Amino acid sequence: LKETFDRMGGLDEYQIVVTAQDPADAFSMDELVVRLAPAAGSAAAGLADRVVEDVKRLTNLRPTVEIVERDRIYDPGSTGKPKRIVDRRRAR
Repeated sequence: LKETFDRMGGLDEYQIVVTAQDPADAFSMDELVVRLAPAAGSAAAGLADRVVEDVKRLTNLRPTVEIVERDRIYDPGSTGKPKRIVDRRRAR
């Protein structure tokens, strides 16, 4: 996924988040969330559609897409590198 997202035009930043659908349930299904920050002038809806199709093609999973501001993914003033993959699942 990283290589695909790094080559994708119109995308400023991205983050892949793995979380449980119901965090209170230890047996809850996992959910893949892709957080996107479109580049200035890019259509967010078109970008989200491309990301969903690419993720489905590469992983056979259908992600949830969140469109967010760039600084909600990466703030260059506070961290050295963006955190591309975040696992929010509880340890089982």
